[in-house]
Amino acid sequence: MPCCCDMVRQSAAAVARVGTHVQISKPAIAAVAASIRASHAARLVGPAAWDTRVHFRDTLRPELTLRYCLVLDALNFCFWPEPGLEYEHLATGLKVPAERRLGGLSGGGPPGAV
Repeated sequence: MPCCCDMVRQSAAAVARVGTHVQISKPAIAAVAASIRASHAARLVGPAAWDTRVHFRDTLRPELTLRYCLVLDALNFCFWPEPGLEYEHLATGLKVPAERRLGGLSGGGPPGAV
């Protein structure tokens, strides 16, 4: 059985193969990236700007914040929920166990490890 990361890659590749309404412009990405100073970008989209009512953030262990973000993005971009479920439900659903140190962000550690 493939790992969840491989499943996300396969799912994203399948969408990219058949997608006709969205294109990625590498020159446009480079132009936008060059126009944004890192400090300004961090204030706009970095963990300090997050709504902590919805998102997990650990200022003492930023690697946990990064893991939370990676898991949230992977699920958000490959998971299409039932009607009535929104991004906030997904974000909060990951936040609660992370705050309670119930595991899931540890990358395969024992239960209770974060």
